[in-house]
Amino acid sequence: MIRKLALLLLFLPIFLSSCERGPTVQVSRLMMGTQVSIKTSSPDDIDIRSAIEKTFTEMERISSAMDRFNVKGELAQINNSGLYKDIILTPYMYEILKRSIELAVITDGAFDVTVSPLMEAWGFYGNEDRKVPSSKKIDEALLKVGSEHLQLSDRSTLIFSMDGVEIDLSAIAKGYVVDRGIETLKEHGIESALIDAGGDLYCLGNGPGNRPWKVGLKHPRKEGLLALLSAKDMAIATSGDYQNYFEIDGVRYCHIIDPRTGLAIEEEGGVISATVIARDCATADGLASALCVLGPNKGIDLIETLDGVEAIIISMDGADFRIDATKGAAAYYDKI
Repeated sequence: MIRKLALLLLFLPIFLSSCERGPTVQVSRLMMGTQVSIKTSSPDDIDIRSAIEKTFTEMERISSAMDRFNVKGELAQINNSGLYKDIILTPYMYEILKRSIELAVITDGAFDVTVSPLMEAWGFYGNEDRKVPSSKKIDEALLKVGSEHLQLSDRSTLIFSMDGVEIDLSAIAKGYVVDRGIETLKEHGIESALIDAGGDLYCLGNGPGNRPWKVGLKHPRKEGLLALLSAKDMAIATSGDYQNYFEIDGVRYCHIIDPRTGLAIEEEGGVISATVIARDCATADGLASALCVLGPNKGIDLIETLDGVEAIIISMDGADFRIDATKGAAAYYDKI
């Protein structure tokens, strides 16, 4: 459905000295097509670098399994399993697929991990030229799209009920991997950390100066920041239209595809950036993608019904920018 925007969120933490914390460590790695960084400072009796290394190892293991282009990975093997076969899933794959199906229901299909045929039709997988597909091609692809084609059992098995259905976890995998990274850090005694995976992040505990982490939200069309967000023990994920797109006759088509219609969202009247704040990064990740499809009105209405979730949506209104936010979003930002 969408690959998240690398470096959309700019972090502005300045670590202050504290008698309760040991040295500050930041380590970055290339993973999932983006730069992933872990920042943490913890008591001296904790081996921070060892904890970070083990965390990266876990994150890399899971991200590799969920990469549809990794022919040896679990997801690629699932997609090649065939029709009506009982596929045994690892606990992590079962968990993310279960959450994905739940999000498909919550968003009325605006989020859907079976969107692969549409991504291929539009050329966003790089295996053909990017172009607006014919109505016939879109209709053919839509027959293979829909989470109802995924039969997930309590025995951690999956069955494809439609031939040609493929799973693409790119709209939720980074968030899930961030969550697993945070859990690994906590298992090693880390109580304060920020994991940033190219726009999907989690703020564990307090940040510098024993205050909530400060995260700058970049304006999607202008230089500078749109807002400064504060977060503690919360995830933030942003999706937008301005990194992966093509233009034909002056019309911009981005890689955010509506799984219900098969059409790419357009700039005019559409969402250009959606930020979601939630208790876990997988949820924030998936919902941010869905909001780009739903639009500002339906998107905000949906988020207002969800407990512990807030959103900030930027869309185009003619030549002007329109900003919509849930009522509870004000608790997380200093200004908009």
